[in-house]
Amino acid sequence: MGRRAPETGISLCRVGADRRLTVVVLGYIVRGPLGGLAWHHIQYVMGLRRLGHDAYFVEDSDENNQLSDSDQEKLFLIDPSDPEGAPTDLLAQLTGVVVDEAQANLEILFSADGNTLYLALENEHGPGMYALPLAGGPPTLLVEGTMLDAALSPDGSQLAMFRETEETGRRRRRLLVQELESGRTTTMLMGGLGFEFLTNISWHPDGNRLIFMGGTGNSAPDIYSLDLASDEVTNLSQRVADPAFMPIWSPDGRQAIFTSQHYAVRGRGFEPDGPMLIHLVDDLGTAG
Repeated sequence: MGRRAPETGISLCRVGADRRLTVVVLGYIVRGPLGGLAWHHIQYVMGLRRLGHDAYFVEDSDENNQLSDSDQEKLFLIDPSDPEGAPTDLLAQLTGVVVDEAQANLEILFSADGNTLYLALENEHGPGMYALPLAGGPPTLLVEGTMLDAALSPDGSQLAMFRETEETGRRRRRLLVQELESGRTTTMLMGGLGFEFLTNISWHPDGNRLIFMGGTGNSAPDIYSLDLASDEVTNLSQRVADPAFMPIWSPDGRQAIFTSQHYAVRGRGFEPDGPMLIHLVDDLGTAG
């Protein structure tokens, strides 16, 4: 569905009555500057299978490790309980609506009731984040602009989005939080830090905080938490790791977990220089 980054992947999941998962992972595997990230979704399949779940990988590139252009404007709904069944093209009946290229880096989000998808689409008015009803009908625009990352709150009532727009000839990147029922959207100022990149957004279990990987300017990625009520940002990784990646909250929300790995310049690229480490810190960044 796009050509933005080699680490593209989408997971579709069904939970059986015995709690056994059926998971379909979509993506493609290529070599990249950070080689481990370029094939990480195949690790999901291997890990899930070892845990006893049914996991499948659908590879979507040609012999040159490029995504197929013929599939870039399609959005398929697959029933994991019927892997042999024909997929449904959700955009087939919509004129002038295509999947935005930015969606290649985003996870497709399901609403809490499972009846709506939240994803990046594009029409004659430009790109944006849309709500697409699975029952059919046109998508509803939530926010204009190119979406760089997005995550749905645990209760499904709020959507956090890192968006890029052009304002007065300048590129602007902002983190937005929208209440989906009312449409009220808040731009998070985050102390004016001006994040150049921000990804891996994850909601705290109480829905009042976010955790994400981000960087300003040419800085290496760090892990930050954001209090949505106060708009205050805390760097959780600077005391223990640099650079840091892939943050999540613990199930009780008392601690944050993330990884780190040192990289060294070799030739024209970067290669891992040392083991990948896993860190556990509290909400102030103190190692547990």
